[in-house]
Amino acid sequence: MWEKMYPKPRVRPTSADFDITILICLLREMIQKVQSPRGGFDHLPHKADTSAGACLAIIKHYRNFLAHPDQEKLRALSSTKFNDLFTQVGKAIQVLGNNQYSSKITVAKKLNIDNDIAQILEKIVTYEKQFQYLQEEVNRNSSQTRYQEKKIKELHEKYEEIENDRMEVKDSHQHVIDQMSEIRSNIKLQKEALEKRVKEQKQLAATQIKHGKQIQTLEQEASSMKKKQEDQRKDMKELTEKHFAITSHAEQLEKITSEHSQQLSESVEKTNKLAEMEQCIMRQFKPLDKNKKYKERK
Repeated sequence: MWEKMYPKPRVRPTSADFDITILICLLREMIQKVQSPRGGFDHLPHKADTSAGACLAIIKHYRNFLAHPDQEKLRALSSTKFNDLFTQVGKAIQVLGNNQYSSKITVAKKLNIDNDIAQILEKIVTYEKQFQYLQEEVNRNSSQTRYQEKKIKELHEKYEEIENDRMEVKDSHQHVIDQMSEIRSNIKLQKEALEKRVKEQKQLAATQIKHGKQIQTLEQEASSMKKKQEDQRKDMKELTEKHFAITSHAEQLEKITSEHSQQLSESVEKTNKLAEMEQCIMRQFKPLDKNKKYKERK
């Protein structure tokens, strides 16, 4: 990490070279870590907590409050609130500095900040933001550099593999040529066989199409015959019904004819009887007619 932040040789950084954010980050992530307060380093701890971790969290919190100011909160910051804020930060500095900075804290509280100093402080805050941005850029560039170094190493390894493969290919070039010639011959034979098979497939497809048309024609004929059979069934049914009706009518006619024949026989018999009676009567009245004629002559 030192090499990335301070690439110049023989530069040994100290805590004076770091801002608050980097110092707290280093203290949190060192081998002998500062114990985190109950709420963590990212939240303001309880006032009664005077541990080193709580003091770092207080300084970090109010540093961010001033470095990233909210104009409404700054305008609403009263003297009482400012004194309370200054007291908490001063106590945290005293705890971390083993009470060595009391005089400096008092001087800082009584310091009269004119416009020039205010501008300087604003520039310092701006520089801190720029430094933080640059630090993030350095971290991103470091990650990219590591990634690129890794890629370069992978490319180098691939190049070596390709070079080895190229040497192997060069050694077996003639063998490959022979294989290619054999492959060309096989391809030619396979092509001829494939063309022949395609031709057979086309003929088979044409035959199948022809058979398909014949099957379609047969299906149409079968459908037509089926329709005709249905029509014939309907006709047979109608004929059966008519035959049944005719048979019934014939039976009725036969019955009527039989009755009429019987009546006719009876009529003929009666007619014959009447004829016989008429002949008998005529025979009886014939002598009378002769006598009547005889008398008329006289």
